[in-house]
Amino acid sequence: MKTCSTKQAAEKAGVSRMTIFRWLKAEKVPEPRRISDGGVEARVWSERDVARLVKYKTAHYWRKKA
Repeated sequence: MKTCSTKQAAEKAGVSRMTIFRWLKAEKVPEPRRISDGGVEARVWSERDVARLVKYKTAHYWRKKA
């Protein structure tokens, strides 16, 4: 299974990183798995997680990426 960063997930979903952070904070999309490496924690988005972002965007977000 391929994974990606939050920035890459945002690009694939057609939204900004900040939009994803707002959705996570408001619990509108489920939190992806996190990894920790050397004291740095990062979210790791699976293809399924990205599909959930796209599904939420399609259902609730009025802007369309050109």
